Amino acid sequence: MDPNAPPPYQAVEHPQVKATDGVTIIQTQPTYGSFPIVFADVPVTFTDAQGKQVQTQLEYRIGGMTWIVVMIVLILGMMFLFPLLCICIPCCMKSTRDVYHINPNDGSIVGIYRRMS
Repeated sequence: MDPNAPPPYQAVEHPQVKATDGVTIIQTQPTYGSFPIVFADVPVTFTDAQGKQVQTQLEYRIGGMTWIVVMIVLILGMMFLFPLLCICIPCCMKSTRDVYHINPNDGSIVGIYRRMS
């Protein structure tokens, strides 16, 4: 045996589950609220702290994707002489803005769907 080798592991005795009448019962604890909420651009239903089902209200705010589209429109506007008023179009489109999910009961932010993470 190698003198530098670690000592061998000791066997550990685990308590045995005794079965009555040949039936072994395995009991597990239920988990509640273990599923993550996935936010998108549609309302989400969740259970609040009081145990009530609540559907979120959506609020659209300007985010990173909006500013990138504004820059692209600005660059294309300079190259192809588009009217510069077109740069405010992405700020008016819901498809480029971030979506904030608001709890209608207390007005708190439940989650955010960012178009660009």
